[in-house]
Amino acid sequence: MGGMETISAARVLSQYRLVGMTALLLGIFWISACEKQAAVQIEKSGQAAVASAASDTRSGEFSATKDTVQAEIDVFSAQTRAAFDAERFDELEKSAAEIRAAKPIFRDGSWKIVRFYRALRCGEEELDSVWQTHERRHRDWISAMPESMTARVALVDFLIGDGWRARGSGFSHSVTPEGRRIFRERLASARIILQEARALREKDPFWWSVALNVALGEGWSKPAFEALIAEAHAFEPRFWGYDVARATSLLPRWYGEPGESEAYAEDSSARADGPGLEIYARIVSEIAGYHSNIFRETNASWPKTKEGLRLMRERYPDSLEIVAATASLAVRAADSVFAKEMLDRVGDTFIPSVWSSPEAFRRDRAWSDKCATNRAIRQHAK
Repeated sequence: MGGMETISAARVLSQYRLVGMTALLLGIFWISACEKQAAVQIEKSGQAAVASAASDTRSGEFSATKDTVQAEIDVFSAQTRAAFDAERFDELEKSAAEIRAAKPIFRDGSWKIVRFYRALRCGEEELDSVWQTHERRHRDWISAMPESMTARVALVDFLIGDGWRARGSGFSHSVTPEGRRIFRERLASARIILQEARALREKDPFWWSVALNVALGEGWSKPAFEALIAEAHAFEPRFWGYDVARATSLLPRWYGEPGESEAYAEDSSARADGPGLEIYARIVSEIAGYHSNIFRETNASWPKTKEGLRLMRERYPDSLEIVAATASLAVRAADSVFAKEMLDRVGDTFIPSVWSSPEAFRRDRAWSDKCATNRAIRQHAK
């Protein structure tokens, strides 16, 4: 078993900020010799050949563009955060209750209740004083409304993020004794609050999300983890965040064996009451960040991921971010024809939540253009 190999704090903490879709870092299937070479160049992004390809005449045309769906989410998040900062707890309670009752999702498939809690999070770059203010505010909320499920779930989410912040980045041997102590204390406190919340009348789907994060951090046994995920599915079977969390915990660097995470993704996509292959694509896009090339290093299936992304584009047609993520994935899978199709739909729109930089976007465009040119030359030669 791989055990609990430390993931960088930035990666873990990114789960506690309002972020877009995880950047997709995916791999290779059967391709032509030309495309193979281009795919290797993409992976070795620091090489001069790729840098040269990226600096084409269109390099100045790209500018960061916010997906209109993300803009809508940002408005909701800003309103939620403003209510929290002003300690308008009645307003937060009303909003959370309405969201729990209606179970709305945004036009990218993300659950509004998840965005609600993410809006309350403290950024990892914030000063200690800001984190302290947030904790006081969370505890004041519970004091003002002792029967509130929302306040308790929000505090648990805060404690998890603060625990990872104290633990820091690096492998386990690099964690300081003080950081390890705070990490354990924060997660233990979070677990106690979760247990208290179980007795409350109101139920919240995000309760199971934060519970799964506590289980990951504390290293719960496999039977305990399986019991928790089964309970979560019984409460809300289409809440795809549960499956992403469980698949992550099954990576070898955490508590799984090689292939377990991918097998779980396949099983999840086959669940009759789940979202189908959409969940496969969402899981792969999340765990891809833990690999240099997920398809070459794991048993993840590109065809199934591609079909899952097709379903997502069909279900959430207004999300340009999903189109962009599909384009990024297709490039790294070296599916050049499909990559060209998706990049043409993206146009010159650089989506920061998908591409880490304009340079990364230019590299993808340069590779796609090069492959298209080579195809045209081969076709003409025939």
